[in-house]
Amino acid sequence: MTEREQTDADLWSGVDLSGIVLVLGFGTGQLVQLLAEEALRAGGAVLLAGHSRATLASWHERVVGLPAVELLCCRYRELPLADASVDLCVINGTLREVPVPHYRTQLEEIWRVLVPGGQLRVSDLLAPSAEPYGRAWRARCELITHLGEALGKPVALNADVQALAVAMRAVGFESMAVSLLPGLALTDEWLGDTVEAVQTMASRVADSGVRRSLLETDVAALVSAYRAGRQRAADRFTMRG
Repeated sequence: MTEREQTDADLWSGVDLSGIVLVLGFGTGQLVQLLAEEALRAGGAVLLAGHSRATLASWHERVVGLPAVELLCCRYRELPLADASVDLCVINGTLREVPVPHYRTQLEEIWRVLVPGGQLRVSDLLAPSAEPYGRAWRARCELITHLGEALGKPVALNADVQALAVAMRAVGFESMAVSLLPGLALTDEWLGDTVEAVQTMASRVADSGVRRSLLETDVAALVSAYRAGRQRAADRFTMRG
């Protein structure tokens, strides 16, 4: 088990997973695997929800060996679940897809499906650090923002933990606490995968000048920032309530 995996496991130590666990978002799959294994031991079940049928289809084979997991295709703001039917809800890397003004609306829907005394845990990325080790991640975020603008599509880069805390209190969550985790070290593989993904998406940009700027100026800035050395991804947080 890696240091990151051990840290994640420690964050879930002692959590009761004997009931119904609703997970909104797939993430890397490590958290889903951890929750599924622990729920199976505790006699619970995991509902893994996503709004993309393509993503759900890709996950079908992965959950075949996880009998405690059921897939659910739905919009997060309209959960097809009965009131007070979920013991624990986990927002796994998808809060950043929700506009900050809509945090409360999303949390009210989660509050509806939670049993009295149920728990919520939110895990997501923080804004890029202004420290030198955050240069490459900042360049990545700027590149993705430019790409989103060129394609006319929204981007989801990070969540606002302070706004989340305010919204959770307003909805009624109590006993809140937050844990901060350092971002992973960026690697040559990460850089290669990122550049390849940008090249693929940029090929869909109609304006040749904008496409050239993305592939030459923005990608060059990303590579230069990464070569500064000792670069890390954005820090993560886990909020509990």
